[in-house]
Amino acid sequence: LPLTVAIIHAIAATFKKGKYRTFGNYMSVAKQRHVEAGHAFTDDLRLAANKSERAVSRGQGPAQQAAAVELEKINDVKNCFEPVVEHGAVWPVVAFCVGCMFLLRELELAAIIFADITFDMAAKIVTLNLPVSKTDITAKGCERRWGCTCTADSAKHMCPFCGLVQVWGDALSRFGKNAMKTMKVFGTMAGCMVSKIKMVETFQAVWNLTAGAFTRLSGHS
Repeated sequence: LPLTVAIIHAIAATFKKGKYRTFGNYMSVAKQRHVEAGHAFTDDLRLAANKSERAVSRGQGPAQQAAAVELEKINDVKNCFEPVVEHGAVWPVVAFCVGCMFLLRELELAAIIFADITFDMAAKIVTLNLPVSKTDITAKGCERRWGCTCTADSAKHMCPFCGLVQVWGDALSRFGKNAMKTMKVFGTMAGCMVSKIKMVETFQAVWNLTAGAFTRLSGHS
């Protein structure tokens, strides 16, 4: 700050190059901060902002929709502890199913620690303590629950309750209760948080093991 016509044009150019669609939202915040700092938002700045917003959005076309998957096709995929991609998540098949059932984005799934999970073994219900904000994955406070969904024909990893019970039991035997509290549920073999790219690659690799048609997945699939 303060904003200038040159600064607005330069930032707009980076948004255009990165194919971002939300320049107007960022421009609105920048304008607010500019005014709060005691600067006038003049006509030349307003004109630069309006022209830049149109330039950034020009030629982008409709937003790309995340691909949908038929979750039942995961039923026949072999469940395993080992990652299916280098530096990917452990328990990749369970991770795929949990992500779908709890409607989690790739980073939300990667950020889950064992302390976020609560089991009601009698009722066969699992509760996840999840972020309340998309922009802050550490701001926990939203709870989502699933009961056991097992049927006579379904694999255990298809059930969010049974799948997470298996992952929990394995971690307990490997690391002990105290050590696992702050561990990532679907971390790397080294116990680190899986990156966004590697979690998406994990989703893709798991889906590629099914008999389903090839589908390019994203973190929102």
